[in-house]
Amino acid sequence: MENISREVDRLLRAGRDKKQVWRLLRSDDNEAQLAFCLNNTPLPDDRVTYRYINYFLSLALLVMTIDKTWAAVSFGRFDLYFFASLVVPTINVYILFEVWNFRRRGYQFLFVLSCLALIRPENYAALPLIMLAVQISLAAFLFLRIFPVQRKITIEKK
Repeated sequence: MENISREVDRLLRAGRDKKQVWRLLRSDDNEAQLAFCLNNTPLPDDRVTYRYINYFLSLALLVMTIDKTWAAVSFGRFDLYFFASLVVPTINVYILFEVWNFRRRGYQFLFVLSCLALIRPENYAALPLIMLAVQISLAAFLFLRIFPVQRKITIEKK
């Protein structure tokens, strides 16, 4: 999987589009992996075009992660509740890594989990609501712009 991902990234940076990479690298053995890599990797032009919006989204997610981590650590106890309260920051770190690297999954997870975070009463304060609104709107915007449906590679059934 790592070799396919590196090769896809190299060919996209060389100026090929996703359909060309699909035709060049596709085989019966790697169809699913190649389609996943192509659908999860943005075009280099999109990385450049949307990098500042992506940086802002990453910063918003980092602020929320630090806030949740600080809330977990501020209790000063190391018990089951402490470890349970570290689940959200841990997931946020994974999503932050995915968003920072312009991965499709990161935007999907961030959108869905930010929408679900609106259910939690601790997020009803002004700052968390604003941060969640920013995350939801920017994740949706970047997902739709960087990974449009027209560029999605689908595996044809035989």
